[in-house]
Amino acid sequence: MKFIFDDKWEYRDSYRNYPEEITKINCFVALDSMIFLGTNAGLYSSTLRNNLKNPLSWTKSIQGIEEPISSIDAKQMD
Repeated sequence: MKFIFDDKWEYRDSYRNYPEEITKINCFVALDSMIFLGTNAGLYSSTLRNNLKNPLSWTKSIQGIEEPISSIDAKQMD
């Protein structure tokens, strides 16, 4: 897993076991011990201690939102 900044954040890795509905990661925020992913299928989160390649480590943060999340405001998450 790599997060690279080159004028914008870029994420590089191969996840073959994500929940099937996730096909694209649009944005992410890491806060303290949590990571949040804005995806094509809503907002998902996990603790950084978890194995992030395990699909069971990820939970849908807001149930019922199936729309793409394209940005996350970390200030609103405190």
